[in-house]
Amino acid sequence: MQGRKPSSLTILKGTRSGGGRIKHVHPMTPMLEAPEHLNLEEREVFETIRENAPPGLLAQIDRFLLEAFAQHVALHRRAVRELDALTFDSESTKRAHPLVGIANGQVKLLIAASETLGLSATARQRIKLREANSGDWDDISDHA
Repeated sequence: MQGRKPSSLTILKGTRSGGGRIKHVHPMTPMLEAPEHLNLEEREVFETIRENAPPGLLAQIDRFLLEAFAQHVALHRRAVRELDALTFDSESTKRAHPLVGIANGQVKLLIAASETLGLSATARQRIKLREANSGDWDDISDHA
């Protein structure tokens, strides 16, 4: 063994590395259905994300952020739908349509929110999720 020999004061019997602390994990309740106050398009976005998210990624605590995300997606879609031309003639020059700025602002917000929610591919790679329960037989090893 290389290095200094630990003194008797630094050796504690019966402890584990890391000070003997155990990581405490709070059980997260699964996310419920979309709230009633969202309109049809926002509810569709909410449900699509909730149903297709990897198991254990989204919990009930993420509901408010997902609501805001769905509302921003609907606002972005509306701005793009109503945008018939990228420019318009003002009194003196051609200018960018105001809806272009709204759509661009919404995209920036959506990118930031998707990273926070773990919806992008790079964010999902950083998050460690528990494995999804693939069947009833997986529980046997826990009880044996």
